[in-house]
Amino acid sequence: IHSLDSEDVVGVPTMRSLLTQSALKNHVQRTSSCWARCVSTAEAKPAVEARSPTALGLKPRSSGLPKPQIDIKSAISQCKELSRRKFDETVDIAVQLGVDPRKPNQSVRGVVSLPNGTGKQVRIAVFARGPKAEEAKAAGASIVGAEDLVALVQGGKLDFDRCIATPDVMPLVGRVARILGPRGLMPNPKLGTVTHDVADAIAAAKGGQVEFRAEKKGIIHAGVGKTSFSEEALLENVRAFMVALSDAKPEGAKGKYIKAAHVSTTMGPGIALDVKYIDPSSAQSLPTGDALGTGWTHSAVAKTNVSLVRHLEHVQAWLKVVSPALRMTVLEPSSTGVEDAAAKRFLDAFLPLLTTNMLGQVVLYSPALSSTQTWLHETLQPAVPASVLCYTDLQLQGKGRGSNTWNSPEGCLTFSFKSSFTDGNTLPFVQYLVSLAIVRAIEAVYPPAQQAQPVRIKWPNDIYADKVKIGGILCQSDWRDGQFSVTTGIGINISNRDPTVCLQDVLATDGVPHSITKEQFLAAFCNAYEPMQAKFLELGFTPFMDDYIARWLHSNQVVQVSGDAGASSTVPATIKGLTTTGCLLAEGADGETLELYPDGNSFDF
Repeated sequence: IHSLDSEDVVGVPTMRSLLTQSALKNHVQRTSSCWARCVSTAEAKPAVEARSPTALGLKPRSSGLPKPQIDIKSAISQCKELSRRKFDETVDIAVQLGVDPRKPNQSVRGVVSLPNGTGKQVRIAVFARGPKAEEAKAAGASIVGAEDLVALVQGGKLDFDRCIATPDVMPLVGRVARILGPRGLMPNPKLGTVTHDVADAIAAAKGGQVEFRAEKKGIIHAGVGKTSFSEEALLENVRAFMVALSDAKPEGAKGKYIKAAHVSTTMGPGIALDVKYIDPSSAQSLPTGDALGTGWTHSAVAKTNVSLVRHLEHVQAWLKVVSPALRMTVLEPSSTGVEDAAAKRFLDAFLPLLTTNMLGQVVLYSPALSSTQTWLHETLQPAVPASVLCYTDLQLQGKGRGSNTWNSPEGCLTFSFKSSFTDGNTLPFVQYLVSLAIVRAIEAVYPPAQQAQPVRIKWPNDIYADKVKIGGILCQSDWRDGQFSVTTGIGINISNRDPTVCLQDVLATDGVPHSITKEQFLAAFCNAYEPMQAKFLELGFTPFMDDYIARWLHSNQVVQVSGDAGASSTVPATIKGLTTTGCLLAEGADGETLELYPDGNSFDF
């Protein structure tokens, strides 16, 4: 194979000979291997399954094509199936938005309270002094301080997940804004983290409140639970997050807002989502289906526009995908074979008492729901047409004026419904019309109330009995397709006797509580309100003004009105009625006519 040098000892290979042998051996092996592969390929039979990659346990290389998008329910199921770690992984959602956060009018930031929490122990730092610092410690804050806490942050110690501050220490917090800001920890009054109510803010943070903010490329990340959560709990958290994200859409956003979304676990792969199943504004894009069946035989429903029926089909198809965990059921007069026992009980108790043509003839029913108002006004917007009613036996996060929320006990009637109006000048009177309809419904189920008037209206949107609130109304409107779409939410305490008073006790006879049920009162309200709204659309509120004033609490009530010098200077005034714009009409001590607005006031009874 090689020749020996003069210095080589015969029979003993030198270094040069070893290198030559190795190179030649490698060459022969490569040549033989190539020849063997060529021969085997030429002589191979069509089916040699024993040597296929699949038979050898090998997976084919990915083609590089994007994976198909799936609905959120299937994605969550896959996340739970793929989770094989020994720790409880976080389920994250990432959403690509069609915004440029570098532009001031396209920044996206907000906060949402997940109904089922995050499953994470949140570490909270509170910047406060004095009594507020003690309040924060008592509420469970991880670290509390002022100058000393600023020094810790400047030293790089950021052992917390959320920052809360009282307004008086914000100048101090500003010293570390460049440290906290990029990490999303800077307190912000819009997010409720700059507040005097420190204990409430801490409770909200520990109870599942999640802050979100779009990154430079318009991507938002948020943890929506743990893999140990049930699919139902994760679905509801995702929906709550998407509703909050939709609400946070900036005015400067153009085109498609939610462009893409993925869900994943801490150590798992990202799963692409079909955005039409999670975007609240995509309900109308779904194909029509037969989810409602063909049994639209009721005369009132049969007279409606065909587009209404098709619109409801969109709603049912969307609900079928997005909220299976809520057991949301669409009920209407021809519904047969309702499988949900609770839905069937409601239908049997409510429908026979209903005499309306439209209102209440189609009901979105769920035994438990975060908020009927949120569902109709936000989650399903704009899919739900006028006269559709959303009802739940147990409301978990009711909405009120401002940002007020609460849990409604089972004895409370909670529902929302849709209405459409074309004259914007009449919108302030809608809540008054609803208030009057509630009182008339009470008088319908208990005729003696017409004389005794045990229930009165507190302007602008409350129902009182014995100077105690037993009900409230919330009206929210949107301008869409040339008309105002109004979502009206109502809560009435029917049978919950604690801690104040309920309608059954208010209507008691000889000490025996009235037997009215939630379904009976709901039917009575629908029967009273529908003809009132028809007249209101034609003639406005004028035909109802005297009746409304006769049933409210404020005739000739003396109030204190802030003067030009501010709240410290007030003048007395006497309430006389309502103005043509829906405000309070009052008369000053000097005879001056005053117009008082709904916000910024309170009645001390």
